[in-house]
Amino acid sequence: MKNCKREARKQVRQEEHLDSQRFYNNMMNNPDSKTFHRLIRKNRAQSDNSATLMIKDTNGDDIVEQEKQTEIFAEFYETLATPATEEHFDSEYMEECEFRYNLINSIVHQSTINRNDITQFTEEEIKKAINELNTGKTEDGYSLTAEHFKYAGNTILPDIANLFNNIMLTGTIPDIFKTGILTPVHKKKKDPTLTTNYRGITVTSVLGKIFEYALLEKMPDLNANQTELQFGFTTGLSPIMAALIVSEGILHAKQQNKNLFLATLDSQKAFDVVHHMILLEKLYYEVPADVWKVIQNLYSNMSTEVKWNNHISKKFPIKQGVRQGGVLSTHFYKSYINELPIELEKRALGLSIGLEYCGSPLCADDIVLMSTDETEIQAMLDIAYKYSCEHRYNIHPQKSTLIKTERTKSKYQPEIIKLGNEAIQTDNQATHLGIIRASKNESRINIQEHISIARKTLYSLIPVGLNGKRGLNPKTAYKIYQAYVLPRLLYGLEILPLNLTQIGELRQFHIKTIRCFQSLPIRTSTAAVYMLIGALPIEAELHKRQLSLLYSILASENTKLRNLMERQLIVNSENPESFFPRVQEILQYYNLAPIHDLKDRLPTKLQWKKQINIAIADKWTSKLQTDMKEKSTLKFCNTTELKIHQTHPVWNSIPSVTYEVKKAQIKARLLTGTYLLECDMQKFKREQEIVHCTLCQLEIETLEHFLLKCPALHDKRKNIFPDLKEIIIQSAGDNKWNDTFKGNQSLIIQIIIDCTTVAKEMNFSPETTVQIENISRELCYGLHTNRILLQKKIKTV
Repeated sequence: MKNCKREARKQVRQEEHLDSQRFYNNMMNNPDSKTFHRLIRKNRAQSDNSATLMIKDTNGDDIVEQEKQTEIFAEFYETLATPATEEHFDSEYMEECEFRYNLINSIVHQSTINRNDITQFTEEEIKKAINELNTGKTEDGYSLTAEHFKYAGNTILPDIANLFNNIMLTGTIPDIFKTGILTPVHKKKKDPTLTTNYRGITVTSVLGKIFEYALLEKMPDLNANQTELQFGFTTGLSPIMAALIVSEGILHAKQQNKNLFLATLDSQKAFDVVHHMILLEKLYYEVPADVWKVIQNLYSNMSTEVKWNNHISKKFPIKQGVRQGGVLSTHFYKSYINELPIELEKRALGLSIGLEYCGSPLCADDIVLMSTDETEIQAMLDIAYKYSCEHRYNIHPQKSTLIKTERTKSKYQPEIIKLGNEAIQTDNQATHLGIIRASKNESRINIQEHISIARKTLYSLIPVGLNGKRGLNPKTAYKIYQAYVLPRLLYGLEILPLNLTQIGELRQFHIKTIRCFQSLPIRTSTAAVYMLIGALPIEAELHKRQLSLLYSILASENTKLRNLMERQLIVNSENPESFFPRVQEILQYYNLAPIHDLKDRLPTKLQWKKQINIAIADKWTSKLQTDMKEKSTLKFCNTTELKIHQTHPVWNSIPSVTYEVKKAQIKARLLTGTYLLECDMQKFKREQEIVHCTLCQLEIETLEHFLLKCPALHDKRKNIFPDLKEIIIQSAGDNKWNDTFKGNQSLIIQIIIDCTTVAKEMNFSPETTVQIENISRELCYGLHTNRILLQKKIKTV
């Protein structure tokens, strides 16, 4: 009985695996990215055990009942949404802020605004706001999605415009815009029994989002005074740019031979504890009065409810924090935190690279403080702590770390550096924006960590079919690898100075993975491994990311980045540790325009992407083709037709079934000269005595003997070879077969192993080439299986 159940489960798993394979391969021909990624996530996900999950209450007791768990989550998020008064919070600043807020509130509500001056929306602006919505998202509490509004056309625009204009006239927001449904989502690698380890994701009204998108366009001065060191949630900028400034700052301190103090500060529950009164006071100076009045109403009487395992909690009020899921929330938070880096820069506290201040780059709530002076870093921490006390948030004690890079020894005893009244946590390394910052060996540590993360990601994709011999078509597997593994492997490495050894470690992981997809042995030519599947080497993948980052910097209006680039290109023109000289060399390597030319004539993003893709593909195609031509094992491989981004017919012609992939793997080994025959074994053993074919004992087992001559394999050859001959005669004619192919053993072997050369010379159609590929694959696999079976019989005799 147990064996029957085991076999049944095995059969179900095999059928599921085959279904997945067919789907993935069909996706390559009929791409639908959303469905594609959804299915992969489904296959990667672990079983849902939330129904039996225990949650601990505030007393530490285990709670299993789902309704009670929902109540506990609601209590936790209600507490988080209620302003707390802590001893270190600055009450005097709060009183001053309250005075200013009351004054602003009085001015706004008592002043008479001309009806013609009140912000109004046109139907065209409403349509533009609707187009900003992201599709494929969860429906809101009223079962509405973005698709309802996008597909409704112009018929609903007058009604929505009328509603929004009435909101602006009355200054009152409908209650449905102020509420939402919050779902706790577990943070990875955290204890799932603790409510603090769940991030609340709120689904808000879709109509409310349309209103916020439309309102955003009416606030041109919002974030107009944003510091250029803020790289979070800003159009044209990215977190990797903040990390780039940190890397350049580390290099600058190294060049100056000075100690570097680098403090990473992380605000605890930053977006959830924004004080509404302080926020509204700051916004008054950035938005029109009527808009401010509407925002004030939007942030009054907010509420939400928790959804957990299909149970809904009672509604509770939201009294602090920017709105979860709100379009304007990130813009408001940037206004809330903006004065801190501005104050640090005004006081010139922190590291400057040349004349450019770079001491406090930040990405939303993640801020780095850099200085080469111990007293200065303490002053910066004091200002950051004072700002947190005034604005009533806490700096995360575990996620905030001080790293000290010592290059000069001081004769004085170093003082303890504090964050508030407590010594800040010091360490040799800390993670910031996904990149490990370390006092030494930073690049090596990041390489090891990224390879580890990529390997875990790869293992998690094994259920999807990325498992080599019994896996997907390598073409499909490589697409999934590009989408899921490569971004994790290379994230942030474009800004780090990597030496040849470190690039070699990345290359080893990359080539091993691609080789595994194709089930090729280690001795396979590296160039062939790349070219059969059309993959880029890891160096080229890094170059693509570096050139993309360069374009983003050139296209941005951030003067700090551009001034830093100008300075580094002049001062560090021959220093490969700086990003800008390094990327200048890359441009030269691919015969692309230098940076100063790009600044003057910057192409569009689409043009640049196309330009670098073509340049990189052509360069590496030429380089890898040259390498392949030098390999004797690849004499039957048509190297001239192989190109980057193009898959060889050996993989391109496979149907979506596992056994066809196995057949193609044997063909690929013959194609790359790694299929071991007796003549190859004799070379490895370095035996002087000639060893004949173990099946027929007539002559040495060479490739020609195996494919065309061995009498022991004649029956299999007789069943398949006539089909190959017929296809060629149909396309080339009887005369061509008799004059060119008949008796020409070398040409027939070429057709069996790689027909692309002959197909081009004979002007075979693509359909004929695929037919020849299919038949030759069947022939090679049939000869291989017969050979293995006969060898086993001989050994048992």
